[in-house]
Amino acid sequence: MKLRVVSKDAFDRWFESFILEKYSQYGEDVTRWIDVEKMFSLPFAGKYKVIDVQPSMTVKQIIKTLLGKELITITEPNASKGIFESMIITECYIYCLQCQSEELDPEKKISDYFIEENDTLLLGEHTRTERSDVIISYRVCLFRDITDFSYIVRTQQDIENSPGLLFRPLPLRKGITDTLQESIEVGSMFNGAGLRPVESVLLYTDEDMEISKYIRYNFASLDVMTGHHLNLYAIEQPLQVNGISARIYWKNYLEERVFSIFQLLGWTKYKPYDKSNAYRIAEMLGLYPESLPCVVIFGDIKSDEKIVIPIIEEYPIFFRNLSSIVLKTINELFKSKKGLYSFSDFKNLFLSKWDHFMETQQEKPTSIFTFNGNTVFINKPEGPFEISDFQKDS
Repeated sequence: MKLRVVSKDAFDRWFESFILEKYSQYGEDVTRWIDVEKMFSLPFAGKYKVIDVQPSMTVKQIIKTLLGKELITITEPNASKGIFESMIITECYIYCLQCQSEELDPEKKISDYFIEENDTLLLGEHTRTERSDVIISYRVCLFRDITDFSYIVRTQQDIENSPGLLFRPLPLRKGITDTLQESIEVGSMFNGAGLRPVESVLLYTDEDMEISKYIRYNFASLDVMTGHHLNLYAIEQPLQVNGISARIYWKNYLEERVFSIFQLLGWTKYKPYDKSNAYRIAEMLGLYPESLPCVVIFGDIKSDEKIVIPIIEEYPIFFRNLSSIVLKTINELFKSKKGLYSFSDFKNLFLSKWDHFMETQQEKPTSIFTFNGNTVFINKPEGPFEISDFQKDS
Protein backbone atom coordinates (compact mmCIF):
# COMPACT_ATOMS: atom_id res chain seq x y z
CA MET A 1 0.00 0.00 0.00
CA LYS A 2 1.41 3.40 -1.00
CA LEU A 3 1.09 6.28 1.47
CA ARG A 4 2.21 9.88 1.31
CA VAL A 5 4.34 11.35 4.11
CA VAL A 6 4.78 15.04 4.84
CA SER A 7 6.36 16.99 7.68
CA LYS A 8 3.94 17.81 10.48
CA ASP A 9 5.74 21.14 10.92
CA ALA A 10 5.14 22.06 7.26
CA PHE A 11 1.48 21.08 7.57
CA ASP A 12 1.09 23.07 10.80
CA ARG A 13 2.63 26.20 9.26
CA TRP A 14 0.16 25.97 6.38
CA PHE A 15 -2.76 25.31 8.73
CA GLU A 16 -1.80 28.10 11.17
CA SER A 17 -1.99 30.63 8.33
CA PHE A 18 -5.78 30.18 8.39
CA ILE A 19 -6.18 30.46 12.17
CA LEU A 20 -7.86 33.54 13.60
CA GLU A 21 -7.81 34.47 17.28
CA LYS A 22 -10.05 36.59 19.47
CA TYR A 23 -8.96 37.67 22.94
CA SER A 24 -11.24 38.61 25.79
CA GLN A 25 -11.29 42.10 27.27
CA TYR A 26 -8.55 41.37 29.81
CA GLY A 27 -6.53 38.97 27.68
CA GLU A 28 -7.27 35.99 29.94
CA ASP A 29 -9.32 34.07 27.36
CA VAL A 30 -8.74 33.39 23.71
CA THR A 31 -10.83 31.64 21.08
CA ARG A 32 -9.10 30.13 18.04
CA TRP A 33 -10.99 29.31 14.88
CA ILE A 34 -10.25 28.64 11.23
CA ASP A 35 -11.01 30.57 8.04
CA VAL A 36 -12.23 27.67 5.90
CA GLU A 37 -13.02 29.75 2.80
CA LYS A 38 -9.47 31.12 2.63
CA MET A 39 -8.10 27.60 2.69
CA PHE A 40 -9.52 26.78 -0.75
CA SER A 41 -7.54 29.61 -2.35
CA LEU A 42 -4.24 28.47 -0.80
CA PRO A 43 -4.06 24.65 -0.97
CA PHE A 44 -1.27 22.81 0.81
CA ALA A 45 1.88 22.76 -1.32
CA GLY A 46 4.27 20.84 0.94
CA LYS A 47 6.68 18.22 -0.35
CA TYR A 48 5.41 14.66 -0.09
CA LYS A 49 7.42 11.48 0.15
CA VAL A 50 5.72 8.33 -1.13
CA ILE A 51 6.40 5.12 0.80
CA ASP A 52 5.29 1.54 0.31
CA VAL A 53 4.09 -0.11 3.52
CA GLN A 54 2.66 -3.46 4.49
CA PRO A 55 -0.57 -3.47 6.52
CA SER A 56 1.19 -5.68 9.08
CA MET A 57 3.80 -2.97 9.84
CA THR A 58 3.51 -1.10 13.13
CA VAL A 59 3.57 2.67 13.37
CA LYS A 60 6.89 2.38 15.21
CA GLN A 61 8.39 0.39 12.32
CA ILE A 62 7.26 3.00 9.80
CA ILE A 63 8.90 5.79 11.83
CA LYS A 64 12.14 3.82 12.07
CA THR A 65 12.05 3.18 8.30
CA LEU A 66 11.51 6.86 7.54
CA LEU A 67 14.06 8.30 9.96
CA GLY A 68 16.50 5.47 10.56
CA LYS A 69 16.19 5.87 14.32
CA GLU A 70 14.08 4.72 17.24
CA LEU A 71 10.79 6.30 18.30
CA ILE A 72 12.34 7.94 21.38
CA THR A 73 15.92 9.18 21.74
CA ILE A 74 17.51 10.66 24.85
CA THR A 75 20.54 12.98 24.79
CA GLU A 76 22.44 13.67 28.03
CA PRO A 77 24.93 16.53 27.55
CA ASN A 78 28.05 16.51 29.70
CA ALA A 79 27.44 18.82 32.64
CA SER A 80 30.10 21.31 33.65
CA LYS A 81 31.03 21.47 37.29
CA GLY A 82 28.33 23.21 39.29
CA ILE A 83 25.81 23.00 36.45
CA PHE A 84 22.86 20.65 36.77
CA GLU A 85 22.61 18.02 34.06
CA SER A 86 19.68 18.07 31.67
CA MET A 87 18.20 15.43 29.39
CA ILE A 88 16.92 16.22 25.91
CA ILE A 89 14.14 13.79 25.04
CA THR A 90 12.98 13.54 21.43
CA GLU A 91 9.87 11.52 20.60
CA CYS A 92 8.72 10.97 17.02
CA TYR A 93 5.07 10.45 16.15
CA ILE A 94 2.69 10.07 13.21
CA TYR A 95 -0.76 11.50 12.52
CA CYS A 96 -3.16 10.34 9.85
CA LEU A 97 -6.02 12.83 9.96
CA GLN A 98 -8.02 10.75 7.48
CA CYS A 99 -8.66 8.16 10.20
CA GLN A 100 -8.36 9.99 13.53
CA SER A 101 -7.43 13.33 15.10
CA GLU A 102 -4.98 11.92 17.64
CA GLU A 103 -1.49 10.53 17.19
CA LEU A 104 -1.35 6.95 15.94
CA ASP A 105 -0.45 4.42 18.62
CA PRO A 106 3.16 3.36 17.87
CA GLU A 107 2.43 -0.21 18.93
CA LYS A 108 -0.54 -0.65 16.61
CA LYS A 109 -0.42 -1.91 13.04
CA ILE A 110 -1.50 0.08 10.00
CA SER A 111 -4.25 -2.51 9.51
CA ASP A 112 -5.73 -1.49 12.89
CA TYR A 113 -6.74 1.85 11.35
CA PHE A 114 -8.95 2.68 8.37
CA ILE A 115 -5.95 3.90 6.39
CA GLU A 116 -6.36 3.62 2.64
CA GLU A 117 -4.17 3.87 -0.45
CA ASN A 118 -2.64 7.37 -0.95
CA ASP A 119 -3.63 8.61 2.51
CA THR A 120 -1.31 11.20 4.04
CA LEU A 121 0.84 10.61 7.11
CA LEU A 122 2.09 13.63 9.09
CA LEU A 123 5.49 12.93 10.63
CA GLY A 124 6.66 15.08 13.53
CA GLU A 125 8.57 15.05 16.77
CA HIS A 126 8.28 16.40 20.30
CA THR A 127 11.46 17.65 21.98
CA ARG A 128 11.62 18.56 25.64
CA THR A 129 14.35 19.27 28.17
CA GLU A 130 14.19 17.88 31.68
CA ARG A 131 16.26 19.41 34.49
CA SER A 132 15.91 18.32 38.10
CA ASP A 133 16.72 21.79 39.48
CA VAL A 134 14.13 23.80 37.58
CA ILE A 135 10.59 24.49 38.75
CA ILE A 136 8.54 26.32 36.13
CA SER A 137 5.41 28.30 36.97
CA TYR A 138 2.87 29.52 34.47
CA ARG A 139 0.32 32.31 34.35
CA VAL A 140 -2.80 30.38 33.40
CA CYS A 141 -5.43 31.52 30.94
CA LEU A 142 -8.20 29.69 29.13
CA PHE A 143 -8.52 29.21 25.42
CA ARG A 144 -11.07 27.47 23.31
CA ASP A 145 -9.47 25.62 20.42
CA ILE A 146 -12.07 24.78 17.76
CA THR A 147 -9.89 24.37 14.69
CA ASP A 148 -10.98 20.87 13.68
CA PHE A 149 -14.49 19.84 12.65
CA SER A 150 -13.93 16.52 14.43
CA TYR A 151 -13.95 18.35 17.77
CA ILE A 152 -17.69 19.00 17.56
CA VAL A 153 -18.72 15.56 16.25
CA ARG A 154 -20.38 13.02 18.50
CA THR A 155 -21.69 9.59 17.49
CA GLN A 156 -24.52 7.26 18.38
CA GLN A 157 -22.16 5.51 20.78
CA ASP A 158 -21.44 8.80 22.55
CA ILE A 159 -25.16 9.31 23.14
CA GLU A 160 -25.58 5.75 24.41
CA ASN A 161 -22.60 6.09 26.77
CA SER A 162 -23.29 9.66 27.91
CA PRO A 163 -23.74 10.00 31.69
CA GLY A 164 -26.42 12.60 31.01
CA LEU A 165 -24.99 16.05 31.58
CA LEU A 166 -22.16 16.05 29.07
CA PHE A 167 -20.52 14.28 26.20
CA ARG A 168 -16.75 14.42 25.98
CA PRO A 169 -16.04 18.12 26.64
CA LEU A 170 -15.21 20.49 23.82
CA PRO A 171 -11.55 21.54 23.72
CA LEU A 172 -11.40 24.12 26.50
CA ARG A 173 -7.76 24.32 27.51
CA LYS A 174 -5.58 26.26 29.90
CA GLY A 175 -2.07 27.66 29.57
CA ILE A 176 -0.25 30.51 27.86
CA THR A 177 2.55 28.63 26.11
CA ASP A 178 2.67 25.71 23.71
CA THR A 179 4.31 23.62 26.43
CA LEU A 180 1.32 23.71 28.76
CA GLN A 181 -1.97 22.63 27.17
CA GLU A 182 -4.11 20.65 29.55
CA SER A 183 -7.71 19.78 28.74
CA ILE A 184 -10.20 20.58 31.50
CA GLU A 185 -13.78 19.50 31.75
CA VAL A 186 -16.60 21.95 32.22
CA GLY A 187 -19.76 21.30 34.18
CA SER A 188 -23.37 21.77 33.21
CA MET A 189 -24.83 25.23 33.48
CA PHE A 190 -27.93 23.88 35.27
CA ASN A 191 -26.20 22.94 38.51
CA GLY A 192 -26.20 26.20 40.45
CA ALA A 193 -22.49 26.69 39.76
CA GLY A 194 -22.93 29.77 37.61
CA LEU A 195 -22.82 30.57 33.91
CA ARG A 196 -22.05 27.46 31.84
CA PRO A 197 -22.74 26.40 28.24
CA VAL A 198 -26.11 25.10 27.19
CA GLU A 199 -25.81 21.69 25.53
CA SER A 200 -27.34 21.01 22.13
CA VAL A 201 -27.09 18.49 19.30
CA LEU A 202 -27.71 18.73 15.57
CA LEU A 203 -29.70 15.80 14.20
CA TYR A 204 -29.99 15.20 10.45
CA THR A 205 -29.74 12.34 7.94
CA ASP A 206 -27.61 11.67 4.86
CA GLU A 207 -30.41 13.25 2.82
CA ASP A 208 -29.61 16.55 4.56
CA MET A 209 -26.18 16.81 2.95
CA GLU A 210 -26.40 20.60 2.59
CA ILE A 211 -26.71 21.01 6.36
CA SER A 212 -23.71 18.77 6.98
CA LYS A 213 -21.71 20.61 4.33
CA TYR A 214 -22.71 23.99 5.79
CA ILE A 215 -21.56 22.90 9.25
CA ARG A 216 -18.17 21.85 7.84
CA TYR A 217 -17.69 25.20 6.15
CA ASN A 218 -18.88 27.18 9.16
CA PHE A 219 -18.28 25.11 12.30
CA ALA A 220 -15.53 27.45 13.46
CA SER A 221 -17.52 30.66 13.03
CA LEU A 222 -20.53 28.96 14.65
CA ASP A 223 -18.38 28.12 17.64
CA VAL A 224 -17.12 31.69 17.90
CA MET A 225 -20.73 32.82 17.79
CA THR A 226 -21.90 30.28 20.40
CA GLY A 227 -18.73 29.37 22.26
CA HIS A 228 -19.38 31.03 25.60
CA HIS A 229 -23.00 30.03 25.99
CA LEU A 230 -23.94 27.13 23.70
CA ASN A 231 -22.10 23.88 22.99
CA LEU A 232 -23.23 22.70 19.57
CA TYR A 233 -22.50 19.07 18.66
CA ALA A 234 -23.06 17.40 15.27
CA ILE A 235 -24.23 13.78 15.47
CA GLU A 236 -22.57 11.87 12.63
CA GLN A 237 -21.41 8.39 11.66
CA PRO A 238 -17.72 7.52 12.11
CA LEU A 239 -15.50 6.33 9.25
CA GLN A 240 -17.06 2.90 8.66
CA VAL A 241 -20.40 1.56 9.93
CA ASN A 242 -21.81 -1.67 8.53
CA GLY A 243 -19.66 -1.28 5.43
CA ILE A 244 -20.92 2.27 4.76
CA SER A 245 -17.90 4.50 4.05
CA ALA A 246 -17.93 8.16 5.05
CA ARG A 247 -15.27 8.96 2.45
CA ILE A 248 -17.24 7.47 -0.44
CA TYR A 249 -20.29 9.49 0.60
CA TRP A 250 -18.37 12.78 0.44
CA LYS A 251 -16.46 11.85 -2.70
CA ASN A 252 -19.79 11.42 -4.48
CA TYR A 253 -21.11 14.81 -3.35
CA LEU A 254 -18.19 17.24 -3.19
CA GLU A 255 -16.20 18.89 -5.95
CA GLU A 256 -12.74 17.35 -6.30
CA ARG A 257 -11.06 20.55 -5.03
CA VAL A 258 -13.23 20.66 -1.91
CA PHE A 259 -12.97 16.92 -1.30
CA SER A 260 -9.16 16.97 -1.46
CA ILE A 261 -8.98 19.69 1.23
CA PHE A 262 -11.62 18.06 3.43
CA GLN A 263 -9.85 14.71 3.01
CA LEU A 264 -6.46 16.15 3.98
CA LEU A 265 -7.95 17.74 7.10
CA GLY A 266 -9.77 14.56 8.06
CA TRP A 267 -13.26 16.07 7.72
CA THR A 268 -14.45 13.18 5.55
CA LYS A 269 -14.01 10.61 8.30
CA TYR A 270 -17.56 11.36 9.42
CA LYS A 271 -20.81 11.51 7.47
CA PRO A 272 -24.50 11.99 8.35
CA TYR A 273 -26.19 8.79 9.50
CA ASP A 274 -28.52 7.13 7.04
CA LYS A 275 -32.22 7.53 7.76
CA SER A 276 -32.66 4.24 9.63
CA ASN A 277 -29.82 4.98 12.07
CA ALA A 278 -30.72 8.67 12.38
CA TYR A 279 -34.31 7.78 13.28
CA ARG A 280 -33.01 5.25 15.80
CA ILE A 281 -30.95 8.01 17.45
CA ALA A 282 -33.97 10.31 17.41
CA GLU A 283 -36.00 7.59 19.14
CA MET A 284 -33.28 7.27 21.81
CA LEU A 285 -33.76 10.97 22.51
CA GLY A 286 -37.55 10.71 22.58
CA LEU A 287 -38.05 12.44 19.21
CA TYR A 288 -40.21 11.63 16.19
CA PRO A 289 -38.70 11.12 12.69
CA GLU A 290 -40.61 14.16 11.41
CA SER A 291 -38.57 16.36 13.77
CA LEU A 292 -35.42 15.96 11.67
CA PRO A 293 -33.40 17.94 10.73
CA CYS A 294 -33.40 19.76 14.04
CA VAL A 295 -31.46 21.21 16.95
CA VAL A 296 -32.14 19.64 20.35
CA ILE A 297 -31.36 21.79 23.40
CA PHE A 298 -31.15 20.13 26.81
CA GLY A 299 -29.79 20.34 30.32
CA ASP A 300 -29.49 16.56 30.66
CA ILE A 301 -29.60 14.45 27.51
CA LYS A 302 -31.07 11.52 29.45
CA SER A 303 -34.01 13.64 30.61
CA ASP A 304 -37.27 13.85 28.61
CA GLU A 305 -37.22 17.63 29.06
CA LYS A 306 -35.77 19.09 25.87
CA ILE A 307 -36.44 21.80 23.28
CA VAL A 308 -36.65 20.56 19.68
CA ILE A 309 -36.29 23.17 16.93
CA PRO A 310 -36.49 22.25 13.22
CA ILE A 311 -33.66 23.76 11.18
CA ILE A 312 -34.93 26.23 8.60
CA GLU A 313 -33.24 26.52 5.20
CA GLU A 314 -31.81 30.00 5.80
CA TYR A 315 -28.98 28.48 7.84
CA PRO A 316 -27.06 31.72 8.64
CA ILE A 317 -30.22 33.43 9.92
CA PHE A 318 -31.26 30.36 11.87
CA PHE A 319 -27.95 29.80 13.70
CA ARG A 320 -27.30 33.50 14.26
CA ASN A 321 -30.65 33.95 15.97
CA LEU A 322 -30.44 30.67 17.85
CA SER A 323 -27.15 31.76 19.37
CA SER A 324 -28.40 35.26 20.18
CA ILE A 325 -31.60 34.02 21.82
CA VAL A 326 -29.74 31.48 23.95
CA LEU A 327 -27.31 34.18 25.08
CA LYS A 328 -30.08 36.67 25.92
CA THR A 329 -31.98 33.97 27.82
CA ILE A 330 -28.95 32.96 29.89
CA ASN A 331 -27.99 36.56 30.65
CA GLU A 332 -31.48 37.40 31.89
CA LEU A 333 -31.70 34.27 34.03
CA PHE A 334 -28.23 34.80 35.42
CA LYS A 335 -29.04 38.35 36.50
CA SER A 336 -32.50 37.60 37.90
CA LYS A 337 -31.69 34.31 39.63
CA LYS A 338 -27.98 34.86 40.38
CA GLY A 339 -26.98 31.73 38.49
CA LEU A 340 -29.39 29.44 40.34
CA TYR A 341 -31.89 28.30 37.73
CA SER A 342 -33.20 25.08 36.23
CA PHE A 343 -33.58 23.94 32.65
CA SER A 344 -37.33 24.52 33.02
CA ASP A 345 -36.59 28.19 33.76
CA PHE A 346 -34.40 28.35 30.68
CA LYS A 347 -36.96 26.56 28.49
CA ASN A 348 -39.84 28.88 29.38
CA LEU A 349 -37.89 32.09 28.80
CA PHE A 350 -36.20 30.77 25.64
CA LEU A 351 -39.53 29.81 24.07
CA SER A 352 -40.98 33.25 24.63
CA LYS A 353 -37.97 34.82 22.90
CA TRP A 354 -38.03 32.29 20.05
CA ASP A 355 -41.72 33.13 19.59
CA HIS A 356 -40.79 36.79 19.15
CA PHE A 357 -38.05 35.93 16.65
CA MET A 358 -40.46 33.90 14.51
CA GLU A 359 -42.98 36.77 14.57
CA THR A 360 -40.40 39.12 13.09
CA GLN A 361 -39.68 36.90 10.07
CA GLN A 362 -40.91 38.41 6.82
CA GLU A 363 -42.73 35.24 5.78
CA LYS A 364 -44.81 35.30 8.99
CA PRO A 365 -44.44 31.56 9.57
CA THR A 366 -46.53 29.43 11.86
CA SER A 367 -44.93 27.65 14.79
CA ILE A 368 -47.08 25.13 16.65
CA PHE A 369 -45.57 24.08 19.95
CA THR A 370 -46.63 20.54 20.82
CA PHE A 371 -45.90 19.26 24.31
CA ASN A 372 -45.00 15.61 24.74
CA GLY A 373 -44.28 15.07 28.40
CA ASN A 374 -41.67 17.72 29.20
CA THR A 375 -40.20 17.88 25.69
CA VAL A 376 -41.15 20.87 23.55
CA PHE A 377 -41.40 20.35 19.78
CA ILE A 378 -41.39 23.45 17.56
CA ASN A 379 -42.92 22.36 14.27
CA LYS A 380 -41.98 23.71 10.84
CA PRO A 381 -43.62 27.09 10.35
CA GLU A 382 -46.28 28.33 7.89
CA GLY A 383 -48.58 31.40 8.50
CA PRO A 384 -49.42 33.20 11.77
CA PHE A 385 -48.73 31.35 15.00
CA GLU A 386 -49.16 31.43 18.74
CA ILE A 387 -47.65 29.53 21.68
CA SER A 388 -49.54 28.14 24.61
CA ASP A 389 -48.33 25.85 27.39
CA PHE A 390 -51.20 23.95 28.92
CA GLN A 391 -48.78 22.30 31.36
CA LYS A 392 -47.53 25.58 32.74
CA ASP A 393 -49.94 25.71 35.65
CA SER A 394 -50.10 21.99 36.26
